[in-house]
Formats: sequence, C-alpha cells, structure tokens
Amino acid sequence: MLDVDTAIPYLMNKRLIDPDAVIDGELTVTSAARRNRNLRVEAPTGGYLIKQPDDPTQGGHYTLRAETSFYSFCQQEPTAAAMAEVLPRLVFFDPDRSLLALELLSGATPLWQRFWATGPQAFPFEIGRQVGRALGVVHRTFRDPAVLSAPAIAWLSPAVPEIVPLSAGSRGYSE
Repeated sequence: MLDVDTAIPYLMNKRLIDPDAVIDGELTVTSAARRNRNLRVEAPTGGYLIKQPDDPTQGGHYTLRAETSFYSFCQQEPTAAAMAEVLPRLVFFDPDRSLLALELLSGATPLWQRFWATGPQAFPFEIGRQVGRALGVVHRTFRDPAVLSAPAIAWLSPAVPEIVPLSAGSRGYSE
C-alpha cells in the first residue's frame, strides 16, 4: 500500500511524475484519507488523487475496480462524453495494488471544507448552481437509452448505492 513515503518512487517508476519536480522540491504528497487511503500528489504542472481501499481484502478492491470501470466508460463512450465536464480524468489504474489515480483538479477544495470554512450564510450560491449543473449532466447522460444499453456498463447495478441514505420519508423514492 502506498503512503506519503513510498508514493514518489512508485509514481516515478510508472512515469507519472517528473523527477525534476522532486529534485526542485516542487512536489508534495499529503494524506487525504477518508473512506479510502487517499493521497494528494501536487506539482506546479498538475497532480493526482491516488485512491486505495482501506482494506482491499474486505471488498474495497471490487468497489475501486467498479469506480475505475465507470471512469473508463465515461471517458471512452461517445454517448457519455458530457460526463467529461463533471468528472476528473482517470489517469492510471493498477489492479495488482488496487490503486486508482485521478487527475487532481487544481485549486479545487472539497465542498464540505468550503461549507464549514464559510458557514451556511456565506456559502456562495454559485457553488450550488455548479453542483446542480453537474447533477443535471449526470441525469441527462444516464437517462439516454444509448448510454444505458451500452455493454461496457452492463455490470452497473440499477440499485441505489449504499451511500445514498433512504428512509420512508425520502423524496422521490418509494419502498
């Protein structure tokens, strides 16, 4: 499993980072662990979010492979091209290590950090609009029969993901 100490040699070996950025001291690797063991790799020319499951033996490798398949589908399927507007680019997947590298969106701040930094009264309306636009792209894309019938996503379950909390009073869902 990669950590802040072992990420640089691994990424150099995979030719994902330039040795000059390391020598110049312009490269940083920081832990961004949440549900996965994430690493932020940042350089002046861009960076990566490295995702690894916390415990690959507990099914994390399956969900990471599914996530990789979803990103690949959205990048390669012409009928899903609009998703490029709202998703980071898949850069690399190492199935042996259950490791996924996504393009790090420069200057991006997680939504929850922005919310807690400004508070609800000062939270910019424009961010809500951008989130709404992104959700609209996802809904329009995955409502298209050409996308839904694509063989490359036949593995995708029609079930609501576990991360979406459902209760008897949830809007738009019936049990």
